[in-house]
Amino acid sequence: MLVFCGIANPLLLWEKYRHLLSEDFLRAPRCTTGDNTEATDEHVLNSCLSSLQDMVISIGGSSLVDYGLPSPQHLDVQERGNREYNSEINYDPRAMSTVVNDHVCKFTSEQKQIFDTILESVGLGQVDSGQVVLPEILGRVVSTLEDLIRLVYGDINRIPHQDNSWVC
Repeated sequence: MLVFCGIANPLLLWEKYRHLLSEDFLRAPRCTTGDNTEATDEHVLNSCLSSLQDMVISIGGSSLVDYGLPSPQHLDVQERGNREYNSEINYDPRAMSTVVNDHVCKFTSEQKQIFDTILESVGLGQVDSGQVVLPEILGRVVSTLEDLIRLVYGDINRIPHQDNSWVC
């Protein structure tokens, strides 16, 4: 809206809706620390402004000041974090648990065994923090589409195909 719609008074719009725009930036501190950070907290508002400025610059090439909005204070890159990482860890554990429970009951016995082994390894601390656990089969190199299909869908005998241009 800011870049393409020519808003008459962007500052008034920011003042009116900054608490709603900042809600996503409240979730992470509340989940980590458990405190009741408010939308008026300068750090939260600054994080929101910083993210908004990143988007506006990437789309239109101008900073927020050019639109009459306050400029965010510079945030340390590490403090700001990786936006993708933050979105990945920002989920509702209860909703995720429901999704997992709905899908686990549909697993084959082999899939269930792999799933249980991975969860047990993680739960017992056999996997160091930051490591990723993948079933061994994912590390194999496949040279044909047929091999790939057999590895992914073990119960499918053969699927006819014409184009092998994407196979390594």
